[in-house]
Amino acid sequence: MSIPHIYDISEEQIDNLQKDSFIVIDVRTIDEYKDGHIESALHIPVDTIAETLNKIPQDKIVLLYCRSGMRSQKATEFLKKNHYQAFNLGSFFHLSDNLIKKLNG
Repeated sequence: MSIPHIYDISEEQIDNLQKDSFIVIDVRTIDEYKDGHIESALHIPVDTIAETLNKIPQDKIVLLYCRSGMRSQKATEFLKKNHYQAFNLGSFFHLSDNLIKKLNG
């Protein structure tokens, strides 16, 4: 059974963002993060996001990802409820090379 590609912002929309207008957050476990991640991403596991809100600037667009898109969706919904402009990028493994380059600046 495959997990559908989950995202709520397009690559084209991200292309139109200025680099200093967004941050990227990896919500996977430390072991998953160590296996590979977007260089510019903050690592905040989904289970700790509520306790680490002070590390996430509210004046930036927040782009989140995980392994399948499910944990990043959970984190996205939580951040939106807390008045963040947050978007789920979905699965790290489905992100295009061009998008990863853009996210890294």
